[in-house]
Amino acid sequence: MPMPCVSNETMEHIAIKFPKLFSEVKKIFVTKNNRIRSSFPNQKDNPVAYYIWRMCVFNVSTNYQHHSIPVCADLYITEKHYGLYSGNTPYEKKMSLLKELNEVVDIIVNSIPKEKWYGVMRWGKALGY
Repeated sequence: MPMPCVSNETMEHIAIKFPKLFSEVKKIFVTKNNRIRSSFPNQKDNPVAYYIWRMCVFNVSTNYQHHSIPVCADLYITEKHYGLYSGNTPYEKKMSLLKELNEVVDIIVNSIPKEKWYGVMRWGKALGY
């Protein structure tokens, strides 16, 4: 089963709301149809895009291997990625960046019909819901 697609309207919404992150967001999609890529291996080269991809596929991937909890998804996001994010310490800047990244993930995931949230459904079954 192929990975889900997002609408052009969703992409436009992300581009307007998060212009600093949009170039990274585009990397997680197959350009032709806004379908989420089924694999994104270069987390060291594109850690911000990897984080967005990893969090999205945890929720909506058809591949059960993507449903493991993404506890290390932000591992390669370092001080060089914080840019203009607010905070007095590197930790606060990272948390500010991760907050925006999670908002992007929420927009992407919420644009996909709930019956295609395969990871969420799988974890729901595991937890007895």
